[in-house]
Amino acid sequence: MTDLKSRLEQPKWDAAAGYQVHQGFNEALDAIWGAIDAKLAELKIYERGLPIWLGGHSLGGALAALAALRLAHHLERGGHRNVIACVHTVGQPRVGNAACAAALDSLLPARYFRSVNNRDVVPRVPLPKTPDLVGKITAAGSPLQVYDYAHAGRVIYFTDTGRPMMDPPLWYRGLDTLAAGLSKAEIVAALKQTAGDHNVGGYVRLHRAMLDVAPSGAEG
Repeated sequence: MTDLKSRLEQPKWDAAAGYQVHQGFNEALDAIWGAIDAKLAELKIYERGLPIWLGGHSLGGALAALAALRLAHHLERGGHRNVIACVHTVGQPRVGNAACAAALDSLLPARYFRSVNNRDVVPRVPLPKTPDLVGKITAAGSPLQVYDYAHAGRVIYFTDTGRPMMDPPLWYRGLDTLAAGLSKAEIVAALKQTAGDHNVGGYVRLHRAMLDVAPSGAEG
């Protein structure tokens, strides 16, 4: 139900923000924010001015992205010295409109990365044009509302062979979403691969392999 609440609304941490976010993710983050803030205070993260890293998979990735915006707002209002060092999500869905994406890119230039594994469908939702089907059901007879969603950050895209690519064009990534054929067996196989590509264990293996082949830094 969290994912299905795709209406765009003002973020709960800033009613005057110039962007809108996914209703379900907005509510989910708000429900746990008190615990997050308390843990950061308990660990003296604020007091010591330590940099903060955020990450997550799937819904957790969506919450990590929105948490970056909320945390930045919280740090500024509280006069804290912390900075958000980096946000790295895997299999993350879209979290807001184009203005939200612009806010994330402005907050985290070259410090926000999204990993996408081949045919993983979750990073492709909500769609850039998402109809509010839940709202339509609860308000029968009302016109269908359509919300505009956009992604932010830099993309680390893994091909079907596991090769990582940085910021490939959308048309290239779109090729991997096409089914090999239209038979029932081929469609079922494509759907299974889509679900398999979203598995967090697969993402872990792909990133470990990427690190294994990355050039080592200078000694010393």
